[in-house]
Amino acid sequence: TAVSKGLDFLAKRQDDNGSWHCKIGYKFGEEYQFAGEDENVGVTALACIAFMANGSFPNKGNYSKNVSAGLDFVLSCSNEMTGYITKNGTGMYEHAFATLFLAEIYGMTQRFDVRDKLKKAINLIISCQNPEGGWRYSPNGVDADLSVTVSTLQALRAAKNAGIKVDPKTVEK
Repeated sequence: TAVSKGLDFLAKRQDDNGSWHCKIGYKFGEEYQFAGEDENVGVTALACIAFMANGSFPNKGNYSKNVSAGLDFVLSCSNEMTGYITKNGTGMYEHAFATLFLAEIYGMTQRFDVRDKLKKAINLIISCQNPEGGWRYSPNGVDADLSVTVSTLQALRAAKNAGIKVDPKTVEK
């Protein structure tokens, strides 16, 4: 019952363009500064993953329309040249969650449009790994953040599980 209510809650809050909004802010010491509310590619990916965990995919399940619309939104946020999946200034957390979502979708559907965006997203991840082996909030970060690194490694693992080549040296590093 709780899962059904939660998924219904998510479905009712999806925007017409397939996205979900997120209130964005920044913490400075003990102060929190609200920065606005925008469409968020990471929140959209995570909401769609929740529907998928319940058995919905773009063409199957009670929330198939939500997953399909969310997928369209995430795909629209992928930069054709760089593979960076971002919207409204989102960073590597969101890129990792979006990449994880695309890997899960590709593993289930084998859609070529998803594969192409997924491969580019993985290539971006590999290209912006720092010398110590981690990732930071932005693609050009010189140091690392543990939670961004873990999220990114989850995306790499999901892509590998879906049949996308991931250099083992990237993971080992």
